[in-house]
Amino acid sequence: MKPILLNTALSCLFQPGYHLYYARQQANKMPDEEAGLTLLECVVAIAVIALTGAMIGPPLVMAAATRVQTRRAEQALQLAQGEVDRVRAMVVRGQGNVNLLPDISTEANLEGQGAPTTTSGQLRTTNETCPDIDRYDATDASHVPALIQALPVDVDGDCDAEFLVQSFRYPLEFEDDDTVIAQDFQMMVRVYSARASNHFDNLEVEEASLGFTSGEGDYWKKPLAVLTTRVNQSDTDVALCGYHGLNSANADGEDDGDCR
Repeated sequence: MKPILLNTALSCLFQPGYHLYYARQQANKMPDEEAGLTLLECVVAIAVIALTGAMIGPPLVMAAATRVQTRRAEQALQLAQGEVDRVRAMVVRGQGNVNLLPDISTEANLEGQGAPTTTSGQLRTTNETCPDIDRYDATDASHVPALIQALPVDVDGDCDAEFLVQSFRYPLEFEDDDTVIAQDFQMMVRVYSARASNHFDNLEVEEASLGFTSGEGDYWKKPLAVLTTRVNQSDTDVALCGYHGLNSANADGEDDGDCR
């Protein structure tokens, strides 16, 4: 290696003209990478890139928005099912105090009950440190939302509501002012997006449909989830009468003898 470097150095020292000529010749033979590039070609390249971005952008936005809404719908369904399970657990244990259950609908057909027109004054959240927030207490009768109210629910613990839950029921047995424990009734739960609070004047009751969208779709005015179920205390004569389609009490609250 040393002899080669020494020979090269001596050659450059004693024959500088030859090496300068050789370098120029090699430079002339090397292709120019910028040869032929014009302003028009730059404009065409920019146009192609812009067109490609315009074609790819909308599908990506639509896919992202649809994914977000699907996730919200899943969370809403979980909230609705959780509310049903909570009420059912109370009734099954014989703790279905009417003052702690959802308000009674004025419509025998629960689907006919109107949408909420306001929110309750409490927030259901798992965060116990939320400042200046009246946390919802399921054991406090004063916290039960009225028929036209929706309960704000915080699911991520940031002390801001992500959903509004409206729940109500219709008794399948006679209930009067002296009724303490409800034993058999139909129940419906609707879960709206929290943004529905800005549109209380025109909310709808039909469940929003899932589909491709590039925005919020109709989620701002329709419930994300709707559940209807029957809740009863299965170890009572009332539940047996309900199963056979009979009434153990008439309109006056007296036993009519039809159910045994």
